[in-house]
Amino acid sequence: MSLRMIVFAGLLVLISTNVSAQSEEMAKQAMKAYEEKDYAACANLFLDSFNATSQFFKDDQAMQVDHYNAACCLALAGRETEAMSYLEKAINNPYFWDLKHLKEDPDLIGLHDTAPWSAVLAKAESNMATRQPMTGASLDIEWARKHMPKVPREVSRARGHGMVLLVVTVDSNGLPKKILIGQSSGDDLLDGAAAEAAKRWRYYPWVTKNGIKFSGLVRIPVNFTLDRKFMIEFRH
Repeated sequence: MSLRMIVFAGLLVLISTNVSAQSEEMAKQAMKAYEEKDYAACANLFLDSFNATSQFFKDDQAMQVDHYNAACCLALAGRETEAMSYLEKAINNPYFWDLKHLKEDPDLIGLHDTAPWSAVLAKAESNMATRQPMTGASLDIEWARKHMPKVPREVSRARGHGMVLLVVTVDSNGLPKKILIGQSSGDDLLDGAAAEAAKRWRYYPWVTKNGIKFSGLVRIPVNFTLDRKFMIEFRH
């Protein structure tokens, strides 16, 4: 390889790395906007992120998660056509697996009455039928028990109990990418404490028989008790 080609290749790697970092930062900002319920900003940040990476990268596992989350933000922002477009990209990605969550995700309720919804579900079911069986994503319970939620002092003993159902999107590295309150305890402070703790927990991703790791969903009931302790379990 000539010196000119080596320099050119090095520049491409540098540009790609910078663009990747920029895109990842925008995706993080998008999820922060999602947590703040600023769905329009979340959607726009994801779209900016995709525009930044489109000329350098093809869809991969990280893009599958981002496409799905972008579809959620677009749906919540009332941009149904765009939401469907990115949802289709997510389910067509070979890393998409969790059909149950697709059907139940409250972020996508606004799409259920649209014409393409049935076709999207059918396509997701068809895609999954051709993919390898997998062991489901799960929570490292022992780690979670060492990093328990902190019950806010504002929560009195009388009302400081209840069950929060968390729905956590786990990436292929076992990191939480998105945390939803699937069922509230009835107390925003308890819900927030559980969600905040879930950010620090460790998880196991979905894994095929060939050892390939995928992102997936973990549903975690967190039970706060009157003695200000908590119990957790998980189910797929």
